[in-house]
Amino acid sequence: MEVSVIIPVYNAAPFVEKAVRSALMQEEVKEVLVIDDGSTDGSWEILQKLMLDDDRVRLFQHPGGVNKGPGATRNVGLKSVRFEYVSFLDADDYYLADRFSETKATFLSHPDAGGVYEAVYLSKPVDDCPQLITFQKNIPPGECLERFLIGDLGYFSIVGLTVKTSVLRNLGITFRTDLRLAEDLDFIMEFCSRSSFYPGSLKDPVVIIQKHENNTTAVAYSIHSKYRHILFRDWVKKIMDHQWSGKLNWFLVKSYLTHIPVVYKLPVSSTLKKFIKAFCLILLLLRFPRLITKVLAP
Repeated sequence: MEVSVIIPVYNAAPFVEKAVRSALMQEEVKEVLVIDDGSTDGSWEILQKLMLDDDRVRLFQHPGGVNKGPGATRNVGLKSVRFEYVSFLDADDYYLADRFSETKATFLSHPDAGGVYEAVYLSKPVDDCPQLITFQKNIPPGECLERFLIGDLGYFSIVGLTVKTSVLRNLGITFRTDLRLAEDLDFIMEFCSRSSFYPGSLKDPVVIIQKHENNTTAVAYSIHSKYRHILFRDWVKKIMDHQWSGKLNWFLVKSYLTHIPVVYKLPVSSTLKKFIKAFCLILLLLRFPRLITKVLAP
């Protein structure tokens, strides 16, 4: 198994060396593509030293050293990968030992697999999130999108994924560049809807996610909602062209309504919030009359 690891970097000087070295210690990793996204904290200098230490490290920057966000930054890596599999890591996280042992076994057991998802561990719990992020049981590939979104059996993370390079390129799946947040969610949704995902290690984590005050999860909820509104708006439009379950379709519609900008600024129990959501739902049904049959479908 030969793996390319993509690491986007933005002002991660305290963490990035550990992230890169954790990838390099995996025998399956043949290259680490590190893309600097306009860092101003000395991250680039650290990366240059790492490149001199190990020729598997390949460095990239956006033209002019500008900041373009995580989607555009990961895409630079996707265009340049040279090996059969692609895995992802954030600059403030790190792989555990034998990160790809279960991954390799899963791909061998399922030749049709486009990707493998595995458990990750939060170094510090956030709000009411469990420390171990994983699915509670094996999910058939055809149910992956629904279970992932609804979350009744758990979740998985972009840094716990390994995918086939050929599948990504054949399907033309990349990260959205208009989403500064939730671009990883869109990527996973797109992959789940168009390829086959199988579980690798679900009980033992393969990655440690380090939580700190500069994480994207620490960004204001209103900013997260702004991008999730765009995300779910576009996925609601896709309902017309897919044979998804009514449960999944309704989840997408509810998520879109919940993240309408004027809605998320109102108090949780606000009557006005309920009225606006109902009004927007009516407008949505007027625009897409077939949506009601899609939502009511079993």
